[in-house]
Amino acid sequence: MSDKKIIHVAAAVIENECNEILLASRKLTDGRIFWEFPGGKIEKNESAASAARRELQEELALKVYPADIMYRIVYDYPDKTVELNFVRCFCFDFSGMKMLDNQSVKWCKAENMDMDEILAADKKFVEFLKLRAINS
Repeated sequence: MSDKKIIHVAAAVIENECNEILLASRKLTDGRIFWEFPGGKIEKNESAASAARRELQEELALKVYPADIMYRIVYDYPDKTVELNFVRCFCFDFSGMKMLDNQSVKWCKAENMDMDEILAADKKFVEFLKLRAINS
């Protein structure tokens, strides 16, 4: 049995009117920068939807309306295990968006996401989004 810490994470999936998805930068300890879905740790007794709402307010000053968990994956890092809950969220006003947590953001269509630039734990979900885009 593994003694690795399990971290539960809510990752917000937000599309704009152009069907682009919001991505946030993540700087690793070695200085490399990757893209991920904005969000963060789910606190004790908090749902993934509530965590997504709270994290987007804290990180980007965005008011989002969580809908459902689109995808869930467990990813093993050498030192920890992360359970990612990708929460579909709606946002009706991006005018007040601010980078409050030293992150950069960008909008990108699923089919244009560069897998080499996506954080390892998010890659399976990006593959799912790309398949969904092809089949829609």
